Amino acid sequence: MSEAYVFNATNLDLEKAAELLTKLAAVSTEDEGGAVSLSNATQIWILIAAFLVFWMHAGFTMLEAGSVQHKNAVNIMFKNIGTVSIGAICYYLIGYGLAYGEDNAGEGSEAFISVGGFANKDMGNDNRHFFFFQFAFAATAATIVSGAVAGRINLPAYFATAAYLTAFVYPVV
Repeated sequence: MSEAYVFNATNLDLEKAAELLTKLAAVSTEDEGGAVSLSNATQIWILIAAFLVFWMHAGFTMLEAGSVQHKNAVNIMFKNIGTVSIGAICYYLIGYGLAYGEDNAGEGSEAFISVGGFANKDMGNDNRHFFFFQFAFAATAATIVSGAVAGRINLPAYFATAAYLTAFVYPVV
């Protein structure tokens, strides 16, 4: 696919869009001399979306820092960096396994939460992009709570809340 075409409001041509989507769908799943397979294109798209969600943390940090007293601005910055760090560890160790791990329906119980796959056990490269996407949302959920309690909570209590949100609440809900 050597031609490039940009769609915008002035040159929207549905026939051209359908033609290009058909060409993209026709790309084989095997790598042919630099061609991008549909699976790789999906992974790239999910990673782009995950990066955009991850950058929401910077926006939330600036919003929160501007909403609190000057003396609390550094605390807000540290709290949001800690949210991402603690969120990454907790979601890696527990959260992703609860949400997308091994099913427990075969053991005589309902398939409510998973019982395996913790710490990304047996996860191949085909699912790592999805893990990053889900982690970005889990940490963003905790960052939203950070804004709600900005300047009203001490640091260890908030970090415990962020760990609980990313390890248990986001994966289950």
